[in-house]
Amino acid sequence: MRISSPWRALRRTALWGTLALCAAAMLALSGTSAAAATIPAPGWEVNTSVYPSHLPPGGKGYIVLEVYNVGGASTTSPVTVTDQLPAGVVATEAGYNGAAFATEGEIGESHYGKQWDCSLGNVVTCTSDSAGLPAIPPAEMEFLAIAVDVPSAASGTGTNQVAVTGGGALTPANASASIDFNTTPAKFGFQHVDSWFSNADGTLDTQAGSHPYSLTASLVLENNGRFPADEARNIKFNLPRGLIGNPTALPRCTSVQLNSQQCPPDSQVGFDRAALEGPSPFDFAEGEIPTIEELSQNFMFAPQFPVYNMVPPPGVPAQFAFAFNGLGTRLNAGVRSGSDYGISESIENILQSQITFNTITIWGVPGDLSHDYQRCGIYETSVFASRCGLSAGITHVPLLTLPTACEGPLTFSVNAEPWAAGGIAAASNEVSFLSHESTGVPTGMTGCDHLDFKPTVNVAPDTSQAETPAGYTVEVKAPQEGLTAVEGLAASSIKDTTVVLPEGVAINPGQARGLATCSAAQSAVGTEGEPSCPSASKVGTDEIETPLLTHSLKGNVYVLDSNPPNLKLLIASSGDGVNLKLLGDVHLDEATGRLTTTFKETPELPFTVFKLSFSGGAQAALYTPPNCGSYKTTSDFTPWSTPSVQDAFPGSEFVISSGPGGTSCAPQSFAPTLTAGSTTDQAGGYTNFSLLLTRPDGQQRVSALQFKTPQGLLGMISKVPLCQEPQAATGTCSAASQIGHTTVEAGPGPAPLVIPEPGQAPAPIYLTAGYKGAPYGLSIAVPVLAGPFNLGTVVVRASIAVDPHTAQLTITTDPLPSILDGVPTDLRAINAVVDRPGFMFNPTNCDPQSFAGIATSTEGATAPIASHFQVGSCQSLKFKPDFKVSTVAQSSKANGASLDAKVVYPSTPLGANQASSQANIQTVKVDLPIQLSSRLTTLQKACLAKVFEENPAKCPAESLVGKATAITPVLPVPLTGPAYFVSHGGEAFPSLIVVLQGSGVTVDLIGTTFISKAGITSSTFNQVPDVPITSFDLNLPQGRFSALGANLPASAKGSFCGQRLVTPTAFTAQNGAVIHQNTPISVLGCSTKLSLRHSLRKGAVVLSVYAPAAGRLKLSGKGLQSASRTFKGREEVTIKLKLKRKGHFKTRLKVSFAPSKGARQVKTVALPG
Repeated sequence: MRISSPWRALRRTALWGTLALCAAAMLALSGTSAAAATIPAPGWEVNTSVYPSHLPPGGKGYIVLEVYNVGGASTTSPVTVTDQLPAGVVATEAGYNGAAFATEGEIGESHYGKQWDCSLGNVVTCTSDSAGLPAIPPAEMEFLAIAVDVPSAASGTGTNQVAVTGGGALTPANASASIDFNTTPAKFGFQHVDSWFSNADGTLDTQAGSHPYSLTASLVLENNGRFPADEARNIKFNLPRGLIGNPTALPRCTSVQLNSQQCPPDSQVGFDRAALEGPSPFDFAEGEIPTIEELSQNFMFAPQFPVYNMVPPPGVPAQFAFAFNGLGTRLNAGVRSGSDYGISESIENILQSQITFNTITIWGVPGDLSHDYQRCGIYETSVFASRCGLSAGITHVPLLTLPTACEGPLTFSVNAEPWAAGGIAAASNEVSFLSHESTGVPTGMTGCDHLDFKPTVNVAPDTSQAETPAGYTVEVKAPQEGLTAVEGLAASSIKDTTVVLPEGVAINPGQARGLATCSAAQSAVGTEGEPSCPSASKVGTDEIETPLLTHSLKGNVYVLDSNPPNLKLLIASSGDGVNLKLLGDVHLDEATGRLTTTFKETPELPFTVFKLSFSGGAQAALYTPPNCGSYKTTSDFTPWSTPSVQDAFPGSEFVISSGPGGTSCAPQSFAPTLTAGSTTDQAGGYTNFSLLLTRPDGQQRVSALQFKTPQGLLGMISKVPLCQEPQAATGTCSAASQIGHTTVEAGPGPAPLVIPEPGQAPAPIYLTAGYKGAPYGLSIAVPVLAGPFNLGTVVVRASIAVDPHTAQLTITTDPLPSILDGVPTDLRAINAVVDRPGFMFNPTNCDPQSFAGIATSTEGATAPIASHFQVGSCQSLKFKPDFKVSTVAQSSKANGASLDAKVVYPSTPLGANQASSQANIQTVKVDLPIQLSSRLTTLQKACLAKVFEENPAKCPAESLVGKATAITPVLPVPLTGPAYFVSHGGEAFPSLIVVLQGSGVTVDLIGTTFISKAGITSSTFNQVPDVPITSFDLNLPQGRFSALGANLPASAKGSFCGQRLVTPTAFTAQNGAVIHQNTPISVLGCSTKLSLRHSLRKGAVVLSVYAPAAGRLKLSGKGLQSASRTFKGREEVTIKLKLKRKGHFKTRLKVSFAPSKGARQVKTVALPG
């Protein structure tokens, strides 16, 4: 028997295996369901291998059948094996290979004899000999070698079909194998790989969630006869997803114990066999045909080794091993965290040997009595014989649990790398195969409807205070009784999870400050490694307890590259060499902010507690609902056993019992505060302006604002190009339209999010053209770049209306965004700054004022907002407006009289940062001379106030008495418009209202009319806006319905020429300065020449002298008294010159007039004339 050489090869190699089950902490749920006990019986599986792998046409070879008793009892009757060889292939000999049963400690002591009665030919039928092979023990295998002649015409491939029946098995076994016919040497790879789960009754186990009697895997390497095509260096066996082992439930062996063959008996979990050489006719003399008996001594050395559950090294979840003569072969388990989270067994850097075949069996319940045969060895003299019967002291705890999904055949795969290619990274070979019935038909798990599925969930914040940043804990628990119950079924594992948090629990905007995201590369998703996410992307921790691992898995929760309303989370957890990485989708309801978290296709493996703890503190990821009350979380857990098992919908509830900071649970109030003002207090000076609106926690949220500026606090519209549509709507205005910027604070607690964040570009405020019926508007463009999230640019529009009486600005915002892409804005502060140089300027009135308005909440409540406002240094402003009045000389009864009044401000150099060096007008009172009287027929045609207020253009034409033009540096165009007489109820006389319009602005100047008993008409403008003007011109023309009529003596013949017209005038400035003056009224259309008339009356000459302008008049003549007169304006006066003596006289009167401006005029009159 040629065994010494392969035995030495075995001593220098770590024998590789193909299967060991380990645990990994996965998101799966297990429970208990009764499983019927089975009665042990034999059962069959059969595999075929070929030596050499490619049968040479015209040559010889060997087909070896591996017959496995997969049941928990020995055979009770003869076993029949039938092999249908490929067409043309003929068996020359068949029989038992005795070396197959050589076991450790019994080398060279195999017993041979006739064990099979075989018929030959193209169909080989072998029946076990009742004397030579009375029974096949449980979990044992028999080798049947068939020597064959291959026809020279053979080519391509053929099929070998084998069947096993009898022995007391409940079902037969069938298998087919494809055989190649050629002389090409085989390359490194797998000729055959197979694996199965069995029940103790010999049937194959397909019950989902059950604990199989055993799991066996077998493989054969490609060979060229006795030896493999190449020697394997690395082997990796990938088990199906969902198949789990629980090595922590069993005792473990240490490396020292393994190497000294002293592993505790109760740490054994199975056994392994390996064949070190294959049959070859070249071991015999040329032309000699070996018999099966001879082949049996040169066929295989297949020792059997106990497989132990080991104490795994650091970084390895689980380890199985076996040893020979102190040389341990270790199979390290790993979790395929880069793909389906199934279990993979691997052995690396195998010492070079000539292994051609290996099979390994792992017991589902290692303490089962039926395994004693393998536990103690088949011979009483075995070194393990002392272990026989030890099952009586071993706890019956399941090691294996089958998947809980009934989705079709399970996939196994094996990967190997050879030594000859030169290294681990060299050429590889991988094959995959499906789970199947004993007949070879692919099959998967069944009976999912027998599985329990009862997960629970608990969600709770770390505070019971409302509207407070809070850490949240989400804890999912699952009963796992079935995982350790021998006759039980594991509960179904979770496939999909959806958790819906209560409405009101929302993303805390403040968490974005300093937050980062983890990139796809950093996440390590799709790889076996741990993530390298930045610490700033961490938003919580996780801990997973599973009975499959010694220690719980612990890790962190990271935010992946994503953007609201669809965020992505990475739950990364590590421990005992397992790197779990779960991807979650968090959807934010764009209307309410409600969070729905979904995990899809989570690993099909069990846990007892899955706990997520989201960070708390000021920058917590979430915050509590704004109101007190009870809040319910809902969930939907879908099992892997769906649709056989229905979804579970456990809920959870928590209570908010106080307001923010522990305040009472009173309904939320709404009382935001406003602080607003100029940054400089110089009256009439240019200034920046800031507004700050704040809302404390626990109050209703701000939805809209409307506020009115103090009188005189305005901006130079004329200096800003207005932003037009559609740019205003999209916030893409030119920088030339920008007048300021804004920042907002969002989120509860002491650390709200500030937008824009420090270092980011300011959020511009643009001045726009008319908006929503107002002459101007604002476009406030806020790029919401919150930490790693880009929520786009939020454009808030506002209208700017101008009060027609005071010119105060009323700014009304559109609704402020209450939620952006599912993130509640929860506005805590709004700070707007207008800082465009040379734009905004202060009033010229230093009286206390206020910046006041109304804030509206998202719940419809309103609250007044106000801030004190006052400027200073008003007395430093001058007040010197120039006022001129004129009328047309000729009046008539039909068309009345005219009047033109003009105010002009002097153009004086401005001081530094001054918008105006003059105070603006506050009030004006004008008393018209008796000659210019109100025209009662026109007053009677005054427009009714109701009509005027609705639309002045609808007033009757008779009420339109004039027009006016005002020029202001504030606007780019003059203000012009009509003047109406308007009748207000309760007033004695109609008011004169001047409607000024321009650049979309309307200003109504209201002059109150009063007519004294003496017929003197006065007009008082009590509310002139605090607005700088360059000039103001009011024209009341003649006409059928003129405002004024002429009250002249008959001698004037309707002409104002020669009438002394003076209007007492009072101007009051915004700073309190007062000007009282008698303003002369210039008469237009009168002669510019000096003229006079004379007559003699009782010793005197009476002269009627018309002075065309202001100046000095001198009169002299022989025999007459001299006289002089000073004129302040155009005027006709009567002068009486007495004669120096009585009687007849004759003289020449010289009249000389020296006007204030212009040439002297002289007239000579002969008296008497």
